[in-house]
Amino acid sequence: RIEHIDICLLDVMMPNMDGFEVCRRIKSEESHRAIPVILITSLSDIKYRILGIEAGAEDFISKPFESAEILARIKMLLKVKSLNEELEVSRTRYLSIIEDQTEFICRYLPDGRLSFVNGAYSRYYGRHHDELIGNNFVPNIPEPDLSRVTKLLSEISLKNPVVEYTHQILKPSGGLRWQRWTQRGIYSGDGTLIEYQAVGQDITERKLVELELAHSELKFHTLFSSTSEAVMLCNSNGFLDCNKKTLEMFGCATEKEFCSKHPADFSPPQQSCGTESLFLSDSHITTAMESGSTRFEWVHRRADNDKTFPAEVLLSAIQLDGKTALLATVRDITERKLAEEELLFSNSILTTIQETMLEGLLAVDPQNKIVSYNKNFIDMWRIPMDVIESRSDERALKSVLNILVDPDQFLDSVRRHYNDKLMTSHDELTLRDGRTFSRNSSPMIASNGIHLGRLWTFLDITVRKQTENELLRAKVDAESANIAKSQFLASMSHEIRTPM
Repeated sequence: RIEHIDICLLDVMMPNMDGFEVCRRIKSEESHRAIPVILITSLSDIKYRILGIEAGAEDFISKPFESAEILARIKMLLKVKSLNEELEVSRTRYLSIIEDQTEFICRYLPDGRLSFVNGAYSRYYGRHHDELIGNNFVPNIPEPDLSRVTKLLSEISLKNPVVEYTHQILKPSGGLRWQRWTQRGIYSGDGTLIEYQAVGQDITERKLVELELAHSELKFHTLFSSTSEAVMLCNSNGFLDCNKKTLEMFGCATEKEFCSKHPADFSPPQQSCGTESLFLSDSHITTAMESGSTRFEWVHRRADNDKTFPAEVLLSAIQLDGKTALLATVRDITERKLAEEELLFSNSILTTIQETMLEGLLAVDPQNKIVSYNKNFIDMWRIPMDVIESRSDERALKSVLNILVDPDQFLDSVRRHYNDKLMTSHDELTLRDGRTFSRNSSPMIASNGIHLGRLWTFLDITVRKQTENELLRAKVDAESANIAKSQFLASMSHEIRTPM
């Protein structure tokens, strides 16, 4: 067998096997099908020409013939064969490219029957190539996408041959996916629609990201618009955007009015620390740009009435259109500042009272940690400062046991108080150095019922006890004198009444 044949000339009338049969066998083999075949015969009847064509011959030459004619026809068929081979190489290269594409590519006739699908198309839909070619295949597109796609395809025309669209699809497995398609109508020279070519891709992951981004943008916009704090975007050129609360806080009627102003317009010349606002703001901006964010307190000024107000500011560096910008969040802390001042005033009064009261005071939290005390308490019990600063009530208790007359009874009473959160008491403590303390204890309960700990107060009543004892002795002495006096008078009366 000859492996490479350029062209084949066959005589129809041959022994054993005629030219028609040889031609049929050549054309039946895939590797030889493209070889041009010329049948040469003396048979002139038209039916033999038809038999030659049906056998697959490219040409039919009747005897007698001219050599020049045969050579011309051979050259013509060889040229056609060369063009066909080039076309096949191009087709193979084209199909290879098509098969390597991740996009789904198909062509279908106007009646919907598929004429070509690539591998990506077959794999995506889980159908074999032979199941698709020559058949109608309509993916499961849910409404309302199906109606929209049908309408778009109906609008393809010679003047408008291309449409693009995105739709959802239900896969056989039940999963919902997103696809994007470009459909092109292919027309003949006379304007007749021959077929459609479609190129699509699965964009589910991208669509989910887009949906998530849209959802995030919606949440951000909702938060941006409805938050109780002023939020604004700015860059080196000034303000870019702001929310409604910003307009209310800074006394501007519109977003345009706010964004037209310079940031310095919303601050007094100097901050409360005495530093110029412009210099200090530049410092905070630099810190935010370098570290990503910074939080600080600031004095702002309204645009409508020049009134100032304290604020807490958070500057966060963000990327906006490929450039670094600042997201500023401003909270008006006027009420907090007033509350802090009131609390400071109250604490000052409480501290004054605490330090000027005669009693020694000790407050302990539910975990038996010292939370407050006054100087009298330290002086009365002579507790070392390192013990006090440790905030340990247990250490404080141990440090005073050696100065008590009955330390065991003292510890026992303390334990009972801590075990019974609602217990109140009043008693006296005797110290080895002769001093006597009056002790009061009561629970600290918040207005909402939460137990905050226990309060102990101690009063040195040594002088009072000594005075009481002296008064008691004087009373006893006076009573004894009265008794003696009475006895003396009685005796004298008896003597007078009785004569010698």
